[in-house]
Amino acid sequence: MKRVEVPGEFEVELSRIRPFRTQPRTYFDEEHLKGLARSIKMVGLLLPLLVKQLDGDSEHDFELIDGERRYRACKLAGVESALVVRGNRKGELDLFEQYTMAVIANRCREELSHIDEARAVAVMRKKYTPGEIADMMGVSLSWIISLLAILRLPKEVQAMMEPSIPKDERLTMSAAHYITLRVPEDRPDLAIEIATAIFKKGLKLSQAKLLTDQLTTGLGKEHKPHSKSPHKMFEKFGNFLARTEREFEVWLGTPKDVVREMVASRSEREIKAVVESFDLTIKRIGKLKELVEASRKK
Repeated sequence: MKRVEVPGEFEVELSRIRPFRTQPRTYFDEEHLKGLARSIKMVGLLLPLLVKQLDGDSEHDFELIDGERRYRACKLAGVESALVVRGNRKGELDLFEQYTMAVIANRCREELSHIDEARAVAVMRKKYTPGEIADMMGVSLSWIISLLAILRLPKEVQAMMEPSIPKDERLTMSAAHYITLRVPEDRPDLAIEIATAIFKKGLKLSQAKLLTDQLTTGLGKEHKPHSKSPHKMFEKFGNFLARTEREFEVWLGTPKDVVREMVASRSEREIKAVVESFDLTIKRIGKLKELVEASRKK
């Protein structure tokens, strides 16, 4: 395999490079690192590390911007030095810029878990709007909003999404987001109960939604308006329809090729669950419309 040659690369002792201290990725699979280390022993490091110059650190000359997995694998392989490329502009790189670059790099390689990605977006939110973050990461605005929503879940629920848990055993992003839609924020106990049941039983999305619906009947967010005055209820109802319409606009504006690619990447079972959710949503909207029209005639 041919090594990638990058203009401006030079060799640096690994001991003079320090990892990025606020690395958004919190978990590195040990077996994958060992596999990469074996590869580096055989063929060397095929892609240089991206670093920035450090000042005022007597032990290190550079800090990583991108390539921590390769950096860790090099150390495992017993490599003493590695080729690097300086990625700063005019000798300076803002810490926030560095963090943003690390998030985007990990996201592009699909190396961030959803909970790590959500936490990273929350940090980026201090400087950028959700729309700007979506553009930088190459995702939809609704995805960014969903990521921010799961951070409102109790810490016990977020722990079920940690990258240290095998991917096929974690609480999924879809299930977690559905809990945020159905469970009021003042009922963290219910969110934990539902998430624990989904997590321990390994429920698929359709099953997770069914369980969530069953446990939130009469308690979910949609039942809160009944305690308000008719005027306030109608106002909240209008806001609900406006939010729903905006969400539909976001998804209906998605290019067809992107939708085709998205669907093609999922299993038949997952696609079937989505179609079933469509059918259920359409039925519920129809029933709600019938209720409004029937009340109007009286």
